[in-house]
Amino acid sequence: MLMVSAGFYSAEFSVEEGVQAACLRAIWKAGGIPFLLPSLDDEKLWVAAMERASGWLLSGTGPYGGGGREVQGGERLLRFGLEQAMERGMPILACGKACEFLASYWGVGRDKQRPQAVFEHWQPLEKTQPFHPVVFQKESWLMACLGLGQLMVNSMHRPEYWLGNEHVGIAAKGLDGVTEAIEGRKGKVFGLRWNPEFLLESVPSQVLIFRNFISLARQYRR
Repeated sequence: MLMVSAGFYSAEFSVEEGVQAACLRAIWKAGGIPFLLPSLDDEKLWVAAMERASGWLLSGTGPYGGGGREVQGGERLLRFGLEQAMERGMPILACGKACEFLASYWGVGRDKQRPQAVFEHWQPLEKTQPFHPVVFQKESWLMACLGLGQLMVNSMHRPEYWLGNEHVGIAAKGLDGVTEAIEGRKGKVFGLRWNPEFLLESVPSQVLIFRNFISLARQYRR
């Protein structure tokens, strides 16, 4: 079974609910069994969930950023969950805002010397439509599982140039060099700045991301 982070209920619950439903549907369509992970407020519950799961999909909803006490507590426990999952070698896939949280967890820096991005990275289109291509780095997991050098994606993030470090490498970039995906140097941990769960109809090859992630999860439990 694959855990899918549920995030926190908020005034934007309808938006969060849509993201979660899309993630659950993507895993199911790719041949996996998803279960929605609630906002756990106890470390023992995190450990119990990890012992039963085969992989973890961090959706674009959750306690990512903000200064509220509830959000800060959620971030602390989410970091605890990441530590537990990584220690176990559990496959992790973080999409959308969750990718930025993963980058923060790894201490990824920003290259402020780079020129301004060539084009806007907050698309005016619906997120079910692709907006621009990303180019995969050679020998990245993304290139291996899609068998392609680039892919059309949606885009709803700030145009930033990230710097790899001892924990993480850059796995994909936009045509203007903006960072679009990261990959852990140890373990099977991946972060995508786009939301592939919304592109299964318009860009069908996106489902290969979920199929290959599910394959990693099955290997983890063998």
